Amino acid sequence: MRREKSVKLGKLLEDYFSDVDKSGGMLTARVLRAWDEIMEPDIVKATADKYFNNKTLYVTISSSILRSLVLGKRKEVLFELNRHLGGCYIQSILLK
Repeated sequence: MRREKSVKLGKLLEDYFSDVDKSGGMLTARVLRAWDEIMEPDIVKATADKYFNNKTLYVTISSSILRSLVLGKRKEVLFELNRHLGGCYIQSILLK
């Protein structure tokens, strides 16, 4: 039996990684990397711990001044992270 509609290998790989990305492991890595790419260097240096679970990004910032700064612009940070990721993957950010 001959296949009538051919599919490019690049499209197949893109579809595969898109599905895998939404499943968890790769998405978590992308979210954590996006934090480091989006945030200012001082905030990245003060970030003691971060993890992503159930569409919530948990971030521990060691400096109270920087933590309050991020807290004040949390909605903008959330928007920029989702824009950087290309979808609505993060619903909330919890700061500690």
